[in-house]
Amino acid sequence: MDNLFDTLRQDYVIRAMIATLLLCISCATMGVYVVLRKMAFLGDALAHTALPGIVLAYFLKWPLFVGALFADILTALGISWLAKREKIKEDTAVGILFSSMFALGLFFLSGKSVRQDLTHMLFGSIINVTTKEITFMAITTLIVISFLTLIGKELAVTSMTPNYARQIGINPDFIRTLILLVLAITVVSSIQLVGVILTSAMLITPAATAGLFTKRIFPMMLLSTVFAITSGIGGLIITCIYNYPPGVVMVLLATLLFLISFSIKSIFKRS
Repeated sequence: MDNLFDTLRQDYVIRAMIATLLLCISCATMGVYVVLRKMAFLGDALAHTALPGIVLAYFLKWPLFVGALFADILTALGISWLAKREKIKEDTAVGILFSSMFALGLFFLSGKSVRQDLTHMLFGSIINVTTKEITFMAITTLIVISFLTLIGKELAVTSMTPNYARQIGINPDFIRTLILLVLAITVVSSIQLVGVILTSAMLITPAATAGLFTKRIFPMMLLSTVFAITSGIGGLIITCIYNYPPGVVMVLLATLLFLISFSIKSIFKRS
């Protein structure tokens, strides 16, 4: 136990803790709208379409998050544009860009040396998070909170009753494009911690767990944040003890919380 406390006091662990809290706040709050608006596939797509941007940034010797952000914003705008075309549904637009961008990323990753250098972006490297990355995540979290606060009413109305939103002068398509852009930024900041493969799980699972207990937006955000922080910090502590991959453990804990909550909810529903 003393060894654990000594480890938790290390600078790199403290940085990882701060980064985890920022990740949990941004993902848990944005995840509520992802779940309510049935955009789970979209969150997964944005996580994977960042891959070609990451690899290109590596080749050009740019910061990797710059490439990921460029690729995700391009994807978000592309989805928004395609979904407005006649006879193309949004899930079709997501599927087209998801598969093509991810395939492009895998093509760029075909070099062995590139795969080795970018493995941490696929699975995350929260233990090695830097102060610069934490700063970027703090800015991202501030953007998310500001976005949700400033247009919270519009988000709620367009999420629950889009037809009514149009009647009172709110443009659901514009709001959805804004959500896509902020979601893209959130995904990019998360990739640095839990990787391309696991980001969508941290975005969706805590919010889905909270959705089992309430559909009211603010309580759902609070519950989602609690579940995210529990799985995030819990995963980090387990990593410090057993040296497991932190992103993997966080996602597994989030899934466990969902299964426990689902079971409890089912039991009380029967009784």
